[in-house]
Amino acid sequence: MKMKYQINISVVLLLFVSLFILSSQLRAQNGWIHQNSGTSNNLYSVEFIDDNTGYAVGKNGTIIKTTNKGNTWLPQVSGATGTLYCVNFINVNTGITVGESGLIRKTTNGGINWFSQTFCTSYTIKSVYFNDVNTGIIVGHGGKIRKTINGGSNWLCYCSGTTNNLNSVYFINANTGWAVGTSGTILKTMNGGVNWLSQIAPTTSYELTSVYFINANTGLITKANYNYTRSMYRTTNGGANWYEIYTGSVHSLRAIDFIDDNTGYLIGDEGDIFKTSNSGANWTFLPSGVMNWLYSGTFINANTGWAVGTSGIILYTTSGATGVKQIGTEIPRKFELYQNYPNPFNPSTNIRFDILKSSNVKIVVYDNLGRIVSELLNEKLSTGSYEVEWKASGHPSGIYFYKIITKEFSDVQKMILLK
Repeated sequence: MKMKYQINISVVLLLFVSLFILSSQLRAQNGWIHQNSGTSNNLYSVEFIDDNTGYAVGKNGTIIKTTNKGNTWLPQVSGATGTLYCVNFINVNTGITVGESGLIRKTTNGGINWFSQTFCTSYTIKSVYFNDVNTGIIVGHGGKIRKTINGGSNWLCYCSGTTNNLNSVYFINANTGWAVGTSGTILKTMNGGVNWLSQIAPTTSYELTSVYFINANTGLITKANYNYTRSMYRTTNGGANWYEIYTGSVHSLRAIDFIDDNTGYLIGDEGDIFKTSNSGANWTFLPSGVMNWLYSGTFINANTGWAVGTSGIILYTTSGATGVKQIGTEIPRKFELYQNYPNPFNPSTNIRFDILKSSNVKIVVYDNLGRIVSELLNEKLSTGSYEVEWKASGHPSGIYFYKIITKEFSDVQKMILLK
């Protein structure tokens, strides 16, 4: 005998909607949303020139553009087959992208057309920085540094004083800039790139991947952590002295971007993203939810940003990609800091806390000597219950302390990392 099943359409629709909502919540739980790039090629650089319009470039001459915050990315004809490593837009119409074998492409109509610029080397160009529509600097392999004062029609050769590969260049004004590269190379110019002076890195055994200066004094350099060195470099005196700071990452870091003097982001391998609220002195891990290598990131304000990397991945956030997760909205009875779980732990643990009323909340991890090893949170939170993760894979076994600090409340708990 055949059995007949009557399907309740309303129940099915309700189930579908519930699953969709749950999926959306899980997708946005870490603050990053996947966007469809339309390519599987690695993307090495991304830049937005306003809230809606951005470009990303990468392998096989890939250039893609969006005019709607990345909801749609459309391919552009670069006329190139080599890898493009960096893109820099001077205004809404004019942009430059550079890459392998001396590849340079320029647009003056917002990417509708890209044309080749003549260049005097076959060396790979890794980074480009324009101060205005006429004046720009490019750096690359073999220590090559070139400057243009006519929008790229001609490039002048300047001596860098090194044959090490240069990976990144950044200027804070028309005269003052830095370039970094392999073997701990740090160069500084104070006359617009005509002359470059070497600065001393804490060690010369690492490849430096990117440089960014917040102002004339405070700057940061990322490096490839092939030996799990778990740090980056920072200066507060214009590069006269550089010192190592711990980020919490055991992976290579690739890019830096700041939206103001205090707030900045780090992008790196294995989906690593970190945030600072104190000019790079301390960094908070932000779960991205991916394991791709991320090569570039850009933020247009405190909440909105993009990151790009291997296999054409593009991540987008409208929440500042905070590393804290709200797990309850009911008003707690009091401020409270709970015991972390699991404890002991390896390699990560979760810290839960309650916020009685809207407050700026700071959570810091100390070692048993009282030294700050990680700042997990430093932002304003509304009333509710929250949870933040500490990834401690780069730290040695031992006893650690975590402290919550608000205007009305502070408390400390002990935890044990056991490897």
